[in-house]
Amino acid sequence: MKKALFVLPVLALLVSCQPEPKPSLEPSGDDLVQVKLTKANCGLPIDNSESVEEITASLKVDGKEATYDVKIGAPCYLSNKANEFIIKPGAYIKSGSEYKVDKLIIDFFGKKGINFGVFANSDGTGEEIAYHESTVQPEDSSDGGMVYEYPINSTGWMIKNMTEFNKPGIYSVTIVFSL
Repeated sequence: MKKALFVLPVLALLVSCQPEPKPSLEPSGDDLVQVKLTKANCGLPIDNSESVEEITASLKVDGKEATYDVKIGAPCYLSNKANEFIIKPGAYIKSGSEYKVDKLIIDFFGKKGINFGVFANSDGTGEEIAYHESTVQPEDSSDGGMVYEYPINSTGWMIKNMTEFNKPGIYSVTIVFSL
């Protein structure tokens, strides 16, 4: 019981230390296109097992001849309980294309906080990008769904689980870029 009295305030303090999101980003220009990575098109195994090697998902741009490649590093898996894919510690999602990306819009299960970092390079190094409020509604707003936007302005980017135990659940990643 004494441990619970100590652990609960510490967890509350950790969650409350998370910085507030920055104001919304400017709307994307008409010359930009977007693709959305979801549980349905990510290419992860559907047999309730986690990935053991990097997977490439090629996302078709609506109305264009172009595709955008996204690489998903192991271990990741599809959730049995929700419409999300799970990124285990050490795993990542990153750019596999050379198009200039304006921003990422990430819809994720945020009840346990933000358990990933976003970087403006494909190596996941350097300083994390600050998150911004979004006008996009979360897929699961009634049970902890959150949407944040990240300004990338680069050809490379990475979403990386940098925790030791947590497993972020991602509903979707929208990549806004120029062809």
